[in-house]
Order: sequence, then C-alpha cells, then structure tokens
Amino acid sequence: MSKINIDRIVRDIKSKTTSLTPVIEAVCNSIDAIGSERTDGTIDIIVKRNGQQSLELEPNQNTLSDIVSIDIIDNGVGFTEENKDSFDTYRSGFKMSKGGKGFGRFMYLKYFSHVSVESIYLEDGKYKQRSFVFGHADEIIEHEKIEDVDYNDSIHTGTILHLTSIKSPDFDKGLEVIARKLVERLLVFFVTGGNTTPQITIKEEDGSNAIVLNNYIGGNSDIQQIGADEKITIHGHEKDWQFLIKIYKIYYAIIHYSHLS
Repeated sequence: MSKINIDRIVRDIKSKTTSLTPVIEAVCNSIDAIGSERTDGTIDIIVKRNGQQSLELEPNQNTLSDIVSIDIIDNGVGFTEENKDSFDTYRSGFKMSKGGKGFGRFMYLKYFSHVSVESIYLEDGKYKQRSFVFGHADEIIEHEKIEDVDYNDSIHTGTILHLTSIKSPDFDKGLEVIARKLVERLLVFFVTGGNTTPQITIKEEDGSNAIVLNNYIGGNSDIQQIGADEKITIHGHEKDWQFLIKIYKIYYAIIHYSHLS
C-alpha cells in the first residue's frame, strides 16, 4: 500500500475519546473475530501495573499502583490473510457493513506508546502464528513475522493485542470502575447477543480480582431491562425500517477511588 504519515494521523484525531476507547475498540474487534455463531467465545482483559507496592493510608484502605499496559486476549479466528490485508489498508471498508470506519487501529497509538499483536490462525488446514508491531512512521504494520505452528491439543486460534506504556496519567485504577464503564459502552453486545456473547473478563496480571462483565446484566444484576421489548416501524420513501426498542436501567452508582498523586 502507499505510505502514510501515521504519527500525523494520530495527532490529528479530534474525536471525543478517552484512554478507555482503545480497550473498547479492541474488545469490539475480538467480538467480531469470535463471531455470532459460537457459544464458547472468551475475551480476557489483562491489566498490568507498574509494580509499585500498595500503600496503606488507613486500616483496610489501600491505593492501587498505576496501570501501565493492557493485554486483550481472545479465541477468535485470528489474523488471517484477509484480516491482515484489511488491517494494513488505511480506512479499509472490510467492516463497513458493521459500522467500522477503518480508523480504530490508530486510536491505540493515541493512548499507548507501543502496540503489538500475536495471533494464531488456520490457513489451508495448518496453524500459523503471525506477529507484528504497529508502525509510527509510514507503515501500518512493521516487523511482521509468520511461522508454522506444530499442532497439539492446546493449540487454538486467537489473538493477543498488547497495549503497552499508556500515555494518559488519569486512567482509572480500580478494576470494578473500569469493568462498569466497559459494560455501559458494550451494552448493545450483551443485550443483543444472548448466549453467543463471549464471556468478557477483566483481571490483574496474576489472575486475581477477576470480574466477568456479563454478570452485570440480568434479572438480579446491576443492569436490568425495564419493561418488554417494543417494535416500531419508520416509513421511508423506498422502504420501511424495523426497530426493536429495549430499555435498560443501571442501578449502581458511580464509584470514586482516592489515590496518591
């Protein structure tokens, strides 16, 4: 493809986004990679901190170390040649039917200094591993490597996205706060996907404090549907548009965590 000025594109991003936006983008991509037919999809959001020890201000009140990097791991189809070619095309139309604009990949670099991918996919009945880093100069993909993978019972397709060295100092520290913000922004997937929505879990790097986002939604959960579904029709000049209205109420309050500056 033609060369582009990636750093310039990233600097020119003016949309109203936050440091959580690339995580939401990554989870949406993982949901697409898993597909709407599977019931065994999983997405893990792994939070990595700077290693500083927590400080006890008062009994039973600790601060949390800053989050510096985040991994998003899924068991989707992986970075196939088709997905890779789309990714390597600026403003690709590959996901246009789903509302994609081919621009989200640059959002990662707006908030993280280094971004890389490791992915296993199937090609002609054989497993392959593709790895690369996001370029900052004039190439979207740099240092790409493709290797054959010897099959064993533990091998499966999937992708790990490494978002490393966060640029924003105000990223939330508490996993519960992050989880609730993610659920609100990903609500459409939970309410329309049913039992095919992947299980999405956020956890610390050592696996502790795991929170399953799916558990926030349901009859006795923090986010509940109010009333029954309602169908409406909007009449257009050439066709009618059918919509299904669902109303949900969020019962939890915003939680603020204090921390040392």
